Amino acid sequence: MKKLTTLIITVALVAVMMPLGMENSYAMSEGTYSGRAVTSNPVVATQINKIEKKYPNHRYYSGGGQCWGYAEKVSTTLSTRKSASYYSYLRFNTSNFLKKCEGVKAGTHLRLSRSGKFSGYYGHSVVLLSVTKSKVYWADNNYYASNKVCYYQGTPSQFVKFYVSNSGYKYINMVKKANKYKACKIIKVKSVADPDKAAIELKWSKFNGTKAYRVYRSYSANGKYTRIATTKSTAFTDTSVSKNSKAYYKVTAVKSSGDVYSNTASSQVTADTSAQ
Repeated sequence: MKKLTTLIITVALVAVMMPLGMENSYAMSEGTYSGRAVTSNPVVATQINKIEKKYPNHRYYSGGGQCWGYAEKVSTTLSTRKSASYYSYLRFNTSNFLKKCEGVKAGTHLRLSRSGKFSGYYGHSVVLLSVTKSKVYWADNNYYASNKVCYYQGTPSQFVKFYVSNSGYKYINMVKKANKYKACKIIKVKSVADPDKAAIELKWSKFNGTKAYRVYRSYSANGKYTRIATTKSTAFTDTSVSKNSKAYYKVTAVKSSGDVYSNTASSQVTADTSAQ
């Protein structure tokens, strides 16, 4: 009887924790990511970093409302205006998901259900951070485990399959879109070309509580940025920049509360260069 009781308890625990690890069966990636991986908007990217620090992956969510409460908290942190659209028996498939959510702003609240009709009590809430035809970044609470936050990324089809196949959420009941982002203080960086030194001088605003500043460079505004320096100063001179090529710079302040990003500054060193 003791062995049977132990077996029953074990099976019950497995059933309760079934969502744990399910993301692997859909070839998704689970875990935190930098805000800059989600969006090129430095304000939104900085806010996402702060959210991930305040509500860490796989940690207990101390706010109320479980999945709904977490989605609303993230949405309110990111945006000041929201507009909601409600649906009855709208099938949650890849096609419908992209029609309703492709290109939405970070902080959009998506409500799913098994019954087909909207309910603030029955169903599951997901907060969307980025949706394109090829990639979705999102987060939720009370799904991976009881009242614990989790961050994900995957293709739209993986996103849909994760909730439909795992828990039977077959319908989209609400899309509450974030319409206007909240303002957030970021680093202001400026660049000036110095033709005499064949270098580009960078200066930026100071952020209190910063452990260090990381300087990144690219030769394309939307290209890959490579870290070229780490400093505790609020200035840096790039002497290794390629001549006759426009260089783009970004600076990141490393903070325990979440990294803070900068605008993009650009300058070019030529034989006849003036500050841009």
